[in-house]
Amino acid sequence: MTEALAARTEILKGFRFAIDPTPAQLESFTRHAGAARWAFNHALGMKVAAHQQWRKWRPVLSYYYDTTLRTANGAAG
Repeated sequence: MTEALAARTEILKGFRFAIDPTPAQLESFTRHAGAARWAFNHALGMKVAAHQQWRKWRPVLSYYYDTTLRTANGAAG
């Protein structure tokens, strides 16, 4: 049993390192981070706007679907 356990033992290793960018690389990293943040905020704004639009239409859609379901089930609508 110990041989089977030893065969299944997994050894994990980790490494720690640090980067020391040149001024040009640091500028590039900063621009990239800024562009990524802009893209995230832009996409989030689009998602929020779509959700707000959906919230406006939700009562209309709920009424339409409830009426359609009642009519389809033979109930008075």
